Amino acid sequence: MKISRKEFLDRSTKIAAAAILSPLALHARELSPERKIRIALIGCGSVSRMYFPHLLKSPFVDLVCCCDIIPERAKTAAEKFKIFNLEP
Repeated sequence: MKISRKEFLDRSTKIAAAAILSPLALHARELSPERKIRIALIGCGSVSRMYFPHLLKSPFVDLVCCCDIIPERAKTAAEKFKIFNLEP
Protein backbone atom coordinates (compact mmCIF):
# COMPACT_ATOMS: atom_id res chain seq x y z
CA MET A 1 0.00 0.00 0.00
CA LYS A 2 1.50 3.32 -1.04
CA ILE A 3 0.64 6.56 0.70
CA SER A 4 1.75 10.10 0.03
CA ARG A 5 4.24 11.93 2.24
CA LYS A 6 1.47 14.26 3.42
CA GLU A 7 -0.77 11.34 4.38
CA PHE A 8 2.14 9.61 6.14
CA LEU A 9 2.90 12.74 8.17
CA ASP A 10 -0.76 13.21 9.01
CA ARG A 11 -1.18 9.62 10.21
CA SER A 12 2.09 9.49 12.13
CA THR A 13 1.35 12.81 13.82
CA LYS A 14 -2.04 11.60 15.01
CA ILE A 15 -0.50 8.37 16.30
CA ALA A 16 2.25 10.29 18.09
CA ALA A 17 -0.26 12.68 19.66
CA ALA A 18 -2.36 9.74 20.86
CA ALA A 19 0.73 8.03 22.26
CA ILE A 20 1.71 11.19 24.14
CA LEU A 21 -1.73 12.17 25.38
CA SER A 22 -3.03 8.74 26.47
CA PRO A 23 -0.63 8.34 29.41
CA LEU A 24 -1.07 12.01 30.25
CA ALA A 25 -4.82 11.54 30.46
CA LEU A 26 -4.40 8.68 32.92
CA HIS A 27 -1.99 10.72 35.03
CA ALA A 28 -4.18 13.82 34.88
CA ARG A 29 -7.15 11.92 36.30
CA GLU A 30 -5.17 11.50 39.49
CA LEU A 31 -4.67 15.25 39.71
CA SER A 32 -7.25 17.76 40.78
CA PRO A 33 -9.25 19.21 37.84
CA GLU A 34 -7.53 22.60 38.15
CA ARG A 35 -4.06 21.14 37.64
CA LYS A 36 -2.64 20.32 34.24
CA ILE A 37 0.60 18.70 33.17
CA ARG A 38 2.99 21.41 32.02
CA ILE A 39 4.80 20.60 28.77
CA ALA A 40 7.69 22.25 26.94
CA LEU A 41 7.95 21.33 23.28
CA ILE A 42 11.32 21.01 21.58
CA GLY A 43 11.27 21.52 17.82
CA CYS A 44 9.02 23.97 16.01
CA GLY A 45 9.50 22.83 12.42
CA SER A 46 6.88 21.97 9.83
CA VAL A 47 5.65 18.78 11.52
CA SER A 48 5.08 20.57 14.83
CA ARG A 49 2.30 22.61 13.22
CA MET A 50 0.31 19.39 13.10
CA TYR A 51 0.58 18.53 16.79
CA PHE A 52 0.61 21.96 18.43
CA PRO A 53 -3.19 22.31 17.95
CA HIS A 54 -3.85 18.86 19.41
CA LEU A 55 -1.79 19.57 22.51
CA LEU A 56 -3.46 22.93 22.99
CA LYS A 57 -6.94 21.37 22.80
CA SER A 58 -6.18 18.77 25.46
CA PRO A 59 -7.82 19.49 28.82
CA PHE A 60 -4.91 17.73 30.55
CA VAL A 61 -2.02 19.73 29.07
CA ASP A 62 -0.67 23.21 29.65
CA LEU A 63 1.84 23.97 26.88
CA VAL A 64 4.15 26.44 28.57
CA CYS A 65 7.23 26.67 26.38
CA CYS A 66 8.57 25.87 22.94
CA CYS A 67 12.11 26.01 21.63
CA ASP A 68 13.96 25.34 18.42
CA ILE A 69 17.51 25.45 17.11
CA ILE A 70 16.33 28.46 15.09
CA PRO A 71 15.16 30.98 17.72
CA GLU A 72 12.99 32.94 15.26
CA ARG A 73 11.04 29.77 14.42
CA ALA A 74 10.35 29.17 18.12
CA LYS A 75 9.27 32.78 18.56
CA THR A 76 6.90 32.53 15.58
CA ALA A 77 5.35 29.31 16.92
CA ALA A 78 4.98 30.80 20.42
CA GLU A 79 3.18 33.84 19.03
CA LYS A 80 0.96 31.83 16.67
CA PHE A 81 -0.14 29.34 19.34
CA LYS A 82 -0.05 31.82 22.25
CA ILE A 83 2.64 29.95 24.17
CA PHE A 84 4.41 32.09 26.70
CA ASN A 85 7.59 30.85 28.31
CA LEU A 86 7.13 30.78 32.06
CA GLU A 87 9.78 31.33 34.68
CA PRO A 88 9.89 28.67 37.43
